[in-house]
Amino acid sequence: MPASLSEIIMHLLEKEPDNRYQTAEGLIHDLERVRVATAPFRVGERDVPLRLLPPSRLVGRDDELAALGVAFEEALAGRCGGVLVGGAPGVGKTALVNQLRPVVTGRDGWFVAGTFDQYRRDLAFDAVNQAFRALGRLLLAEPEDELGAIRQRILRALGSNAGLMAATSPELAALLDTPPAAGDPLTAQVRAQRAALAMLRAVASRKRPVVVFVDDLQWAGRTPLGFVDLVLSEEPIEGLLLVSAYREADVDATHPMKQMLSRWEQQAGLHQVRLENLPVSGSVAMVAEILRADPAAVTSLAAVIEPHAHGNPYETVELLNALRGEGVLAPTADGWRWDAAAVRAHLGRSEVTGLLKARVAAIPAQSRRMVEAMACLGGRAEASVLQTAIAGPVDGVVQMLAPALAEGVLVLEPGAHDAVRFRHDRIREVVLGGLNPRRRCTLQLAMARRWRRYRSCSRSPRSSTCRCSMPSTITRSNTGWWRCCGGPLTRPR
Repeated sequence: MPASLSEIIMHLLEKEPDNRYQTAEGLIHDLERVRVATAPFRVGERDVPLRLLPPSRLVGRDDELAALGVAFEEALAGRCGGVLVGGAPGVGKTALVNQLRPVVTGRDGWFVAGTFDQYRRDLAFDAVNQAFRALGRLLLAEPEDELGAIRQRILRALGSNAGLMAATSPELAALLDTPPAAGDPLTAQVRAQRAALAMLRAVASRKRPVVVFVDDLQWAGRTPLGFVDLVLSEEPIEGLLLVSAYREADVDATHPMKQMLSRWEQQAGLHQVRLENLPVSGSVAMVAEILRADPAAVTSLAAVIEPHAHGNPYETVELLNALRGEGVLAPTADGWRWDAAAVRAHLGRSEVTGLLKARVAAIPAQSRRMVEAMACLGGRAEASVLQTAIAGPVDGVVQMLAPALAEGVLVLEPGAHDAVRFRHDRIREVVLGGLNPRRRCTLQLAMARRWRRYRSCSRSPRSSTCRCSMPSTITRSNTGWWRCCGGPLTRPR
């Protein structure tokens, strides 16, 4: 086997995803070189992705990762019940906590997560409910004999509240094998919080730990916030760790979390991790990882970017992509090329919010309308939901989403090929901010009417031949139609 071909194979098998081929074009180029060349060459020299992505390995977060690791070990021993991760938008809170996932699964445990939404308060966008649904799916995948033992353990812990938990999601209804029963609405909220904690206590153990990650806690409603408060206020449970990430600047004196935070800070068994922007050395290391270059070679580029990105990882990636899109930063056979003066001039005219607006504006009109609809619906949407929202075929949805996916505005959700989400919630905020109130209200009302019409269609005698799809998460009341489109209870005038 030629030595160059062996290098290509080893490059494909690199352990770190960032060290493998990033594009098919780069691989094809190297294979062609093997076919025609006789002299050795450097593999991957033409392997440059169209859009630069954050490195899969966190940079400059060793201390924070170590703190999470300590908290997890203490949770196994029943000495730590929770971790609060605070920081600014784009600083990497979600990426940091997700580093716990392989650690937990490596200890034969379960890592479940959910994300709150800034504009939605319905159950589908409740991070606690999302996490419990994920836990239900994981438990249902257990071998039948183990599942039976887990089910009995949970039922004993829940007692008369089993029906209440079964009513919260189809996964828990299947897991508990109990008829759903909402119970007395006056006491259901408190009972549900207590029941959820009892279920976690029945499932988590030192041998099978459970880590529950709720993201964007600053947008939580009072009910899920009450559950988080309950977990963090109780004595730590052996094998259970609740991790909550939030934007510190969004929690002002009037926020419901403010008093809770003051109390949690005094709570024993609670760890706090505060993420700051990266120092200059961290920015250099991150730019080097993104460009797959030697840190010494990109020090001058990182120094020009740092006053504009201020060490914020998300903004660093966005600025690098803007420079590349304008041709100021360009790949060559010998590495990346840039002119420091041109970079300064370009960055002097740009800021991240403006760059995001320009990227959204550059998307074709049809795709942009789809992105606007998705922004109203939430940070994540399934293809069937978008199909109903625009009253079009699934193939049309896929075609309209393609430019937004290529531009990095949206990404496919891992493990779910029929769902997409915004790459970052700041992009969604820019999209919603670009809609004037009347346009946004009109769009939301139009989607609500389509859902109601399609629901009526599915109930008609012709429903057996009707191709209209109705998302199961949509409620039947007029208020429900409107809220599921992200709308307030007012209509455009």
